[in-house]
Amino acid sequence: MSVSLLGPLTSLRFIAAGGVVLLHLQSSFGYAFPALNLAPAITFFFVLSGFVLTYAYADLRHARQWPAFYYGRFTRIWPLHAIVLLVVMNLHPWYVAEPAVVLANIFLVQSWGPNLNVAMSLNGVAWSISNEAFFYLLFPLVMVSRHRFLWWYAATVGLVLTVILIGNRLQTAAIGDLGPSWANFAHVGPPVRFLEFLTGVGLGLIHQRRRAPRLTPIKASLIEAGLVALVSLSLAAVWVDLGFRWLGPVGGSWASFSG
Repeated sequence: MSVSLLGPLTSLRFIAAGGVVLLHLQSSFGYAFPALNLAPAITFFFVLSGFVLTYAYADLRHARQWPAFYYGRFTRIWPLHAIVLLVVMNLHPWYVAEPAVVLANIFLVQSWGPNLNVAMSLNGVAWSISNEAFFYLLFPLVMVSRHRFLWWYAATVGLVLTVILIGNRLQTAAIGDLGPSWANFAHVGPPVRFLEFLTGVGLGLIHQRRRAPRLTPIKASLIEAGLVALVSLSLAAVWVDLGFRWLGPVGGSWASFSG
């Protein structure tokens, strides 16, 4: 894959970012798109993150390379996160969070639990960066053991199913409650969302092993149109309803945000 071919991924990132903005502005401005579920736009970023990291760190095979990887990831996300966190806390001096919550935000572990009040505290949208921090922590382990990638993937799928099955039985809080719950863990819990990141890693590994097919413009356009149709279908709110019906309350929450 040549570097020039990463350009289209950047443009798709812009479109997905627009979807995330519209998703969050709905609550601020009181409008809604009842036929659309824009939450999968965040899934796109998690999948893209796994793919791009696999592309960029294809030679990450030894533990001695890990410090450089972690340092690169830290310098890329944490300084800006810290600056925005300080800005948010100064813009809202009346908002006094518990010291533990502030520390969780500083160390980017605020989403590593089932409580949305913590996960989306202070700079709420940073919960996804907290997830990324979890992904970055495990990424070198995945790459070193890439020959057993299917084991990683199967274990993560099993974890997601376990959370759904046990959560459906033990869920006590109402869906939409921001406190600790199985549904909220399925929403923001990094071990659950890790499945999306691993999907991107898997696609990256497949891409490394296969040569790009030579397609005529017509075939390429047909494939592209088909993929656009599938993406559009995945954003249809009807799938959320089907998820709630067949997967139960916790499974439905998972399906609506990341399934």
